Amino acid sequence: MSPNKKRILVFIDWFYPAYKAGGPVKSVFNLIKGLEHAFQFHLVCSNHDIDGDQLDVPTNQWTQFDGIRVLYLSKDKQTKQKFHEIFKNINPEVVYYNSLFSKNFTLKPLLSYRKFQVSHLIAPRGMFGKASLSIKPLKKKLFLFLAKQLIFKSSHIHWHATSQQEAKDIEHNLGPQASVNLSRNLAAPILERTNENIIKRKGELRLVYISRIVPIKNLDFFIDLLYKMQNASIYFDIYGPIEDSEYWEACLTKVKQTPSVRYCGELEPSQVRSKVQEYHFSVLPTKHENFGNSIVESWLSGVPVIISNQTPWRGLKEKQIGVDLPIKNIKDWQKTIQHFSELNQTSYSAMTDACVTFAKKVLHESSVLKNNETLFQTAIGRSKELKKSS
Repeated sequence: MSPNKKRILVFIDWFYPAYKAGGPVKSVFNLIKGLEHAFQFHLVCSNHDIDGDQLDVPTNQWTQFDGIRVLYLSKDKQTKQKFHEIFKNINPEVVYYNSLFSKNFTLKPLLSYRKFQVSHLIAPRGMFGKASLSIKPLKKKLFLFLAKQLIFKSSHIHWHATSQQEAKDIEHNLGPQASVNLSRNLAAPILERTNENIIKRKGELRLVYISRIVPIKNLDFFIDLLYKMQNASIYFDIYGPIEDSEYWEACLTKVKQTPSVRYCGELEPSQVRSKVQEYHFSVLPTKHENFGNSIVESWLSGVPVIISNQTPWRGLKEKQIGVDLPIKNIKDWQKTIQHFSELNQTSYSAMTDACVTFAKKVLHESSVLKNNETLFQTAIGRSKELKKSS
């Protein structure tokens, strides 16, 4: 452990090599790799993936993943006593949580550390969004009511919003007194295109979905519109872990009746960005996205997107990097898909070039890295103030 870098203790339910939880895992990985020059991160997570598969990692002992110090805990070690021991050993300046509703990796450590004079940063990862709160709403409303009264009132607790909309969602649910810090997610490096000469014939379109298969991603909407179009020259491949088997069974009815649509299984994280380059556009008709790692990875790979207008990314048509469409207007989606199918190679190549330009200019602008560094420097300053006043 470097004596010069300030220590950040990070909690998340799942972390690489677990990947089936999707975006939050990528976001935390990119955050730590982007800031490891400035801070010393120690990450605590489960030794299982989201579906219960056990990871092939050393358990209940500190190890490393891609240079990141990680402690993969078995279920029996996910206790307040263990979290208290971890805190004492690490003595962090800041504790950073990556969930709002996690029992074992937000609530337990948060309650374990209430007596310590340390700043807590919670990244809700989109869980305050309307679409997210509409899933099991009564349970979540009860939790928020109790948490606001018993936990979130503490002056030790601050919030990390990664978009302006998320900042509004946090304040809407917790009140204007909530201490919200806005700092956008860090993106992964840009991937040079490996298939610069991908053919785009007029009348043909290859689309891909790479994300978790759950209702909030709204995949059934897109399958339905392709079923109604029945265009054999529009191909749609689906990749991702089936997290909700009942939902997927409902999707399969239309998949089986649409020959150009197929499910291709899961992808390892290392496969995603080269895989997306095999298609003309990536698709995400989501009901809510706090950041949209799959969207960003598509641009970083030079591939335009067809997404809903329920993400932070808007005005895509003007930028020539895709489109963002209302999720209730199926005709707009069908017209857009038909339009993109008619693009020739020259028009399509202009879009791929625009994606790379956008990735370099916006996703990797230096201010994003600086804002994230400031987020933790500010939290460290708060911890110092707490210790002075104790």
